[in-house]
Amino acid sequence: EGGSDEQESDSLDDDADVAHHDGDKLDLAPIVRELLILSVPMAPRCKESCLGLCPTCGANLNGGGCACPPANADPRWAALDSLRGQGE
Repeated sequence: EGGSDEQESDSLDDDADVAHHDGDKLDLAPIVRELLILSVPMAPRCKESCLGLCPTCGANLNGGGCACPPANADPRWAALDSLRGQGE
């Protein structure tokens, strides 16, 4: 009879989404840290209209283009590109 309670207790210990309260205080630091990391954009820019930097040479794309050749398009997307009027 007591075996199912042990199994349930073990599964709760392994669950990363469960916070345990020790009776004194609750450590929210891991949860807050995760939320802060997830809120930071992957490619931060100074403003919405910023074009960013060239991923190849690092040139500022707001001041004009760079001398890098355009990236090769994946041929599997060609049908969708033609729907946008950008394909062949």
